Amino acid sequence: MDIKSPTEAIRKRDSCRTFDGRVPDEKAKERLRTFFRVNTRGPFCNAIRFDLIDMTEAEMAVMNVAAGQLVRKLTLTGGAIFAGNAAAQFQPAAPFAFLPATVK
Repeated sequence: MDIKSPTEAIRKRDSCRTFDGRVPDEKAKERLRTFFRVNTRGPFCNAIRFDLIDMTEAEMAVMNVAAGQLVRKLTLTGGAIFAGNAAAQFQPAAPFAFLPATVK
């Protein structure tokens, strides 16, 4: 897919979630929290907020995020609007392919 602008990327985005069953250790959680505190602006300089959440076993069952489950996505294009619990609207998806990390 050839995306020519940030606006086009946002319009074509999907929200993909997967869970391998491993809970991050406290050191990893603190690294994530530090990243979240530093990164507070979106691509259009709008304020954003990330946070870690804990899910109960019952909530995990509703979201179907147990280890080994297929990746699922919630398509956010075409004027779709979701409110409240949209867990039932997630559809099977291919895992997101991350680019290799580079250190400068």
